Amino acid sequence: MTRQETLSILDDMDLQDECLATVRLAVARESEASRATRLAIGQARIAGCSWDAIGRELGVTKQAARERYLVLEHLAKAWDAIALQLAQVARARQWDKSDAEAVEALIADGVLTRDDGAQIARVLAALGAALAGRRVTDGEGDRVTDGVEGITARIFVASQPPVRT
Repeated sequence: MTRQETLSILDDMDLQDECLATVRLAVARESEASRATRLAIGQARIAGCSWDAIGRELGVTKQAARERYLVLEHLAKAWDAIALQLAQVARARQWDKSDAEAVEALIADGVLTRDDGAQIARVLAALGAALAGRRVTDGEGDRVTDGVEGITARIFVASQPPVRT
């Protein structure tokens, strides 16, 4: 092989490496955009936007948008309900705790059970997975969010001042 042929092959390899780097960058950007879309849709639903309006923005029917993102909405609403109650407890008790620390403190106080804490962790994990692009089925979403109302009710009670008799 001549020196010229070797240089030509090396130039081709550099070009290929650059092209592959561009592909990697495009895939990363697409993933970031997809994650941002899922987050925006979750926030839009929490804010009250209709599936029809979201579908129009996505360029799909409202049914297609709903089928693709409904589980994400349920998970986002479940987590928002939990986070809201945890924030109220933190204010009422003048805590400077993370959500995880607040849950642990409520377990220690007997307000929540370890199972409640595990359920909260499952909601957050499923929401994170859905936001990251993993497909969470309707059944998984239902199992994860089942019982959240009871948990938020128990946390709500903990945020109320003691009743004096």
